[in-house]
Amino acid sequence: MNKMIVAPELQYLSYFGRSYLMHVTSNYPTQSAICEYNSEVAGKLDGYGPLARMWKLLSAMACDAETQHNSISINPLSYALWPTIESLLGERTEAGDVQTCVVICEVFDIVHAPERGSTNADVSVRVQGLSIEEIREWYSSYIDILHSMSLFSLATALIRECKDPSIAALNQKSTTCV
Repeated sequence: MNKMIVAPELQYLSYFGRSYLMHVTSNYPTQSAICEYNSEVAGKLDGYGPLARMWKLLSAMACDAETQHNSISINPLSYALWPTIESLLGERTEAGDVQTCVVICEVFDIVHAPERGSTNADVSVRVQGLSIEEIREWYSSYIDILHSMSLFSLATALIRECKDPSIAALNQKSTTCV
């Protein structure tokens, strides 16, 4: 009997989609805590040590940046957070890992719209080297993958939480298409 080979990135996509945290909760009240949790999620799987270490690094850097807001001291790691995120997003893009790109964008609030109901012109990106078009491509690709895997509730939750009006509009399109 022939065994079907599934790309490793897709093999655990559902697991990561259901397990990763993207937003603050009462149990995980900071970006650092969310990254630490996501590190534990990735660390449970064989072969995902580098992804677990990436989340651990982001946790440490986010913790330093969070501490920085409440302190007068200057911490070099807080200055390195955004360039590091830009670099990690580039690496994950090259690897075709839109899921991790989207989760990082959600955790670190990369897409910023001043208010819910803002127009596309009001949207900004918190990382200098990224364009909103590239980020929208990640979201669209990830949402398409979730739909193709029948993970509709995950796609709907992502669309609902996204601050980009273009992505939020996808929910209306997906529910009104015949």
